[in-house]
Amino acid sequence: MNKQKCEANLVLMSNEAGVPGVAVTVRSALDNCTGKCNVFILSSNISQKSKTQLKSSWQTSNIGQIQFIDIDQKMLKPFRALLHLHHKETYLRLFIGELLAPEITRCILMGLDLLVTDDLCQINQQDLTGYIIAAALDISASNKGAQEYRHQLHKLKNPSHYFNGDLLVVDLEAWRKNDIGKQLIKYANENASICFAADQDPLNVILEDRWLKLEQRWNLSQYSPVIKLDHKGIIHLIGPSKPWHADYNWKFKQHFLKVLDETAWKGWRPARIFGLAVVWRKIYHKTPTFEIIARKSRKEFKKLLTYLTGKE
Repeated sequence: MNKQKCEANLVLMSNEAGVPGVAVTVRSALDNCTGKCNVFILSSNISQKSKTQLKSSWQTSNIGQIQFIDIDQKMLKPFRALLHLHHKETYLRLFIGELLAPEITRCILMGLDLLVTDDLCQINQQDLTGYIIAAALDISASNKGAQEYRHQLHKLKNPSHYFNGDLLVVDLEAWRKNDIGKQLIKYANENASICFAADQDPLNVILEDRWLKLEQRWNLSQYSPVIKLDHKGIIHLIGPSKPWHADYNWKFKQHFLKVLDETAWKGWRPARIFGLAVVWRKIYHKTPTFEIIARKSRKEFKKLLTYLTGKE
């Protein structure tokens, strides 16, 4: 493949807590890409120190532009935090059309929990004629229960044709032309109570019939029964615990740490503190945020008020 013809724009979103994942996702992409990679980070309060460390972590021969786009926290306020997703930064992908410069007409939108083990130029140059994005199926796509609720709640015509939102090849020209961002934001806000997969449900609803299916190897869950340690493509470290958390103990931990040691975080490991960090993570997974508690309290108060007054 001709290096000069492949220039990939990698777009990720994160807060300070996700920085180790961002470091590894991008570094693994650079290590395997035959073309030039520009990196754009939609930054939600990432510290200047971490930004400097990230930049130093990506100084490979094929690195291009590195840009941190600091977002206004008001953008995230309308969206709901979920018990399994305390942070709202995932919703930033809905704003890519406006946050990225107009001259950026194509990008690879990535989650921060990916291990890239093959050349992204292969999907960056994917023909998207007639489509807005390319993506791979979600691990839950074949689940009958998930299919049923997606059909009933989101009216998806083919609920088994449901993609994962953490690896998207995006035609930004078509995205902007069709006002996809506005449609996604509207759907996410108006249907928050049924969007159990956060931004992924709106993406599948709005882009239904407008997405091209990638080979599954380009977004293969770490829980897949067919995945191997030498997988070629992208390993998705899906799940509530990540390799930079003390309670992560899945088979790709050492693979992640090997790449991490190529970055400014060489030698860093999550503190276990005599097992207390693991206990804390278990509590964290099961404890709702203040926002979730407040939202449920308002809902129950409204029910009580309706009962007492007899007014809807």
